Amino acid sequence: MQEYISPHKALKKIRACRSIGNVVYIYGATGYGKTELVRQFLKNKPYFYSSCA
Repeated sequence: MQEYISPHKALKKIRACRSIGNVVYIYGATGYGKTELVRQFLKNKPYFYSSCA
């Protein structure tokens, strides 16, 4: 798997929303890295991932 480099601005916005308790809505076409962005955000936190596939 190729290493993913998350967009700095997107991670910054997610962190800002989390700090004030806002909901984050992430959207985009298939293959643009939405799931990987969230995984990068949660990489040092415990979480459960369940695929719809």
